Amino acid sequence: MEFVFISDKADNWEDAIVKTSRALFDAGFVTEEFGSQCIKREREYPTGLGTQIPIAIPHTDSAFVHTSAICVLALESQVPFINMEDSESEVPVEYVLNLAIKDGKNQVTILNKVLQVFNREGLPEQLERKGNGYLKELIMQAFVNAPTTAKEAD
Repeated sequence: MEFVFISDKADNWEDAIVKTSRALFDAGFVTEEFGSQCIKREREYPTGLGTQIPIAIPHTDSAFVHTSAICVLALESQVPFINMEDSESEVPVEYVLNLAIKDGKNQVTILNKVLQVFNREGLPEQLERKGNGYLKELIMQAFVNAPTTAKEAD
C-alpha cells in the first residue's frame, strides 16, 4: 500500500476528489480516468462518514488502479459530502481518503483499517494537540503489515 498526504482547500466534494485523484495520478498509482470515475461513483454511492473526525472515502473500480494507494487530503476547511448512511443528509468532512485499491478482495480490510483510525477514542483532541503528522503516523501504523511508502505531494 502506497500513501500520498496533501493539505489543501476544496470548493466542494468534487474538487476534493479531483485534487486527491490528481495526486494519485501524478504519483503513477492510477489512470487518468480514475478521478472522473470516482466522481461518478460518489454521485451514485456517497461516502461521507460521521466518524470521530468526519471523513469521505471516495473510490472506484480497480480497473483504473495501477498500484494500491491512499491519498489523504487534510482539508483547510470542512467540505460537505453526502452521508453514506443517509443520502438525505450531509457530513461536514475534514479529511478525504481517496482509495485506489488494485485488488477488490482487499477493499473490506482496507476500509476497516481506515475506520479503526478515524473511530479512535479521543482522536479529535489528539489531533488538536499533535497535528496532521500524528494522523499520518496512525494511518501508516494501521497498515504496518503491508509494505508502505509515503509521499508528500507538492
